[in-house]
Amino acid sequence: MTANDVQYDKLRRDQCNELIPRVFRVNLPIDEILFDDIETGDGSYAILFRSSGDVYALFVAPDGGQQTLADVVTMSKNMGITIGKFYLPDGDLNYFYRNGVKLFKQAFPSLYSWNKKDVKWYSLQVPYSPALVKVASVNGEVRRFDKAGRAWQKLFDYSFRKVRIHYERG
Repeated sequence: MTANDVQYDKLRRDQCNELIPRVFRVNLPIDEILFDDIETGDGSYAILFRSSGDVYALFVAPDGGQQTLADVVTMSKNMGITIGKFYLPDGDLNYFYRNGVKLFKQAFPSLYSWNKKDVKWYSLQVPYSPALVKVASVNGEVRRFDKAGRAWQKLFDYSFRKVRIHYERG
């Protein structure tokens, strides 16, 4: 690793440590950047990192474009990453549902009643840029989007699985 690599790594870590608490209202300091600048689409890149307490997370941001929750779900799946949880913009627990309802009302202005099932697809169309997800597992390899071939290709081997242990009191 050269001095430039160390400086760039520190710069990226500092940028993320400033941006994540401001946008997502969560304290998730980066202990180690595992992989940086992973291509996830045209002008979209991801950072896979480890935070304190062995929390693995993926930060995805398009370069000047817009991405939706559905885009993030698809990108993560194509990368070989299983999502454990979504960190919500401003920590707003109803962000996707509330904005999904707005999109639903735009599509069906004459409907005055609906349920969560009706709004589910529209919730996936809500802008989620930048995105931050907690990683539940990495399935043996991480893939990147190859713009030239317009396909996903293996970038490197990596495995991780967070195992939940439940205790029962007897």
